[in-house]
Amino acid sequence: MPADGLDPSWVAVLTHAASHGWQWGKDIVFNYGPFGFLWIRQFDEHLVFATLGLQLLWAACLSWGVARLLSPLPLVVALIAYSAIALGLLISWDGSYFLPCLLIALGYFRFPTPVSTRALLPLVIAAGIGSMIKLTYGMISLIVLFIVDAHRLFNRRWPVYTPVMLIVFFFLYLLSGQSLSYFQNFLKLSLEIVAGHSSAMAIPGPWQELAAFLGLSGIAWLLLIWHQLESRHLDPHSSYGHILALFLVLGLFWLITFKQGFVRHDLHTLAAWGGMAALFAAVTATLWLPQSTGNKLMVGLLVIAICSAFLGLFRLQLDGNQTVVSLVRITSYEKPYREWKNFREWLKSPEAWTARIQYQKDIALAHIRDRHPMPQLQGSVDIIPSMQSVILAYGYDYRPRPIFQDYVDYTPQLIAANREFFQSERAPEYLFFSLGAIDNRYPSSTEGAIWPDILSRYQLDRMVQDDLILLKRRTQPLGDLLNDNAMANYTLQFDKPFFLNDQAPVFAKIFIKQSVFGKLAKLLFKPAPVFIRVKLRNGEIKLHRLIPEMASEGFLLSPYINNCADFALLTTGKMSDLIKNQVEEVSIETSQFGPFYYQEPLLLSLQPLHQWY
Repeated sequence: MPADGLDPSWVAVLTHAASHGWQWGKDIVFNYGPFGFLWIRQFDEHLVFATLGLQLLWAACLSWGVARLLSPLPLVVALIAYSAIALGLLISWDGSYFLPCLLIALGYFRFPTPVSTRALLPLVIAAGIGSMIKLTYGMISLIVLFIVDAHRLFNRRWPVYTPVMLIVFFFLYLLSGQSLSYFQNFLKLSLEIVAGHSSAMAIPGPWQELAAFLGLSGIAWLLLIWHQLESRHLDPHSSYGHILALFLVLGLFWLITFKQGFVRHDLHTLAAWGGMAALFAAVTATLWLPQSTGNKLMVGLLVIAICSAFLGLFRLQLDGNQTVVSLVRITSYEKPYREWKNFREWLKSPEAWTARIQYQKDIALAHIRDRHPMPQLQGSVDIIPSMQSVILAYGYDYRPRPIFQDYVDYTPQLIAANREFFQSERAPEYLFFSLGAIDNRYPSSTEGAIWPDILSRYQLDRMVQDDLILLKRRTQPLGDLLNDNAMANYTLQFDKPFFLNDQAPVFAKIFIKQSVFGKLAKLLFKPAPVFIRVKLRNGEIKLHRLIPEMASEGFLLSPYINNCADFALLTTGKMSDLIKNQVEEVSIETSQFGPFYYQEPLLLSLQPLHQWY
């Protein structure tokens, strides 16, 4: 059901985009793709048949793959392996979309009897569906299948899996109503979201959990290497290429699982615990040999998989959820049974089921409207804070910028896409605006690079709520507010203050280059955080997170704007009321080992803004 809030808002937008035939790469770009509605499953009467059909197809293909993997095992081992896989996927549903490509690789590399190509093709279909849900799933699937096909080619067999997956992907892409003319832009901007995630979205978490995950992973990898050495001793003719390709696939899957869970170290760690449980349980099923002495090592690997699943459930319990026992009951019995009852009701009477759910949806939308009174508007609308579910609940003519969530607009290419939107005729007539930067980011970094465009093209219409204002598009833009001729460049060092003398609004660009070590850290995990400390004229000191790639595109450094009332003063030009917010001193800081991640000196570029009032 629809709800208000940050996550429910992007869920509502993805559902709305799918039901209204938006073009990915033109109308919208996000972590998810055209089939993102399959993952979020918010009710929309236009998507019921598509959701049901595609999910049944995907589930059938995945179930087939798991069954093929477990079928040669002794019953007890198969049940334990299945339990670990199922618990892992129920803890984190993300892992289920990574699993098809892993099962293809494990089936192909299975020793001594690989799974036939024909039997693995349903998993390729599942991988193709997953690629339409989220580009990350497609990227990993493509890399894994490329490794498998490269091994086939090396052994003088035609590559099969990669071409079939691409065929499935583009067939579904066109079937969803997407145009190939926007595919390049969709791919480019989606990759930007993936590439910038480690720097922009990283948050710390308890080191004990990270240490536990790395410790268990280390033991699992040692067992796996030991098993392969034992197998090599028993079969000296086994191929090094076979072992290398298998370890490459497993290492890639583990790395993605690790980053997915610990870059943003909150409940995202469920993806890591669930993914590791599914990974090592599936590996156990692949490497288990009848009457083999190496099976003792595989028992250890299976124990680690089960432990990972239960540690994930324990993590849920610590976050205020129910006990591990109740979570096991809910995930293994109550939730599947509830889904089955829901499905059975739909089969009995689709019309009655749809009418009942639609009634529940109408009530949910009414509750959203009750909590958020909004004005009646005639014209297209966008909103910068993450309140899109409110906009959709009111039935506004919602016309968002392509990267519609402000916290995802974190690389130069993504920022350029949004700036181009606001400079075009597609820009909405009304813009709801608020400052709500996540992770304690510098407040004016929320779409900060396009603030000059907003000030030039929009004027204050009214205060809607204490934390929300409405801007209306000007009949004629004011032009470029940035004074390039007055640009001044300075060099900075970490932790060294820089003093500002300019009394006018100042737009700043800060260029922070990563070192080789920093780039490697970004690839394998996450770089050190960067902070900005400012001292205001009234003596207050503010410390905020600064995203280097966002800072390089610019933001309003002074005056310090931290709420809608101050932004309203800014739009109307009442600068005298903002004197106390003028920034007099600024310094860029990082963690203790941060200087290893970045190159000094840093470059600071300052530009005064033309008068727009």
